[in-house]
Amino acid sequence: MSDAAPTIDETAPKRDDVPAAALGIRTTGPQTQFSDIRRRFFRNKLAVVGLVMVAIVFIMAIFAPLIAPYGPRVQDLANTTAKPSMDHWFGTDELGRDQLSRVIYGSRIAIVVGLSSIVLALLLGVILGSIAGYRGGKADSIVMRTADAFFAFPLLIGAILIILVTGRGILP
Repeated sequence: MSDAAPTIDETAPKRDDVPAAALGIRTTGPQTQFSDIRRRFFRNKLAVVGLVMVAIVFIMAIFAPLIAPYGPRVQDLANTTAKPSMDHWFGTDELGRDQLSRVIYGSRIAIVVGLSSIVLALLLGVILGSIAGYRGGKADSIVMRTADAFFAFPLLIGAILIILVTGRGILP
């Protein structure tokens, strides 16, 4: 046994000198968090199917006048409550209005209501969360107890309560 300190072989390749491919590292570009999320998302087949379905609804809403076979309010009283056919794929209602056209135009309202509720919740959440986080103490306690009260109500009862207060429809 020698008391000499182990020597470092200066000719041995360092980890930095070894090509990334030899270490099993992909070198297709900088790995960012977004690229990792995107890769994981597109591996999940159900997530991709959901994305396609949402994209179809958005495209239908944007191009509703071009896609819908009839106007959403056009009545054909001679053809009321018709079953699905080649002329009316979803059938007609009791006033003879084409159901497919009404669904296509209705997607516009659904998108507006959905996005506006998300924006409103985001604004309220950021403002109230900022106040609670910055002030702390009583302000935090009030915000948290208010949030707990909203979470205590079942969703359907909360929706009915909101409709009672604000009224039906999306416009006041």
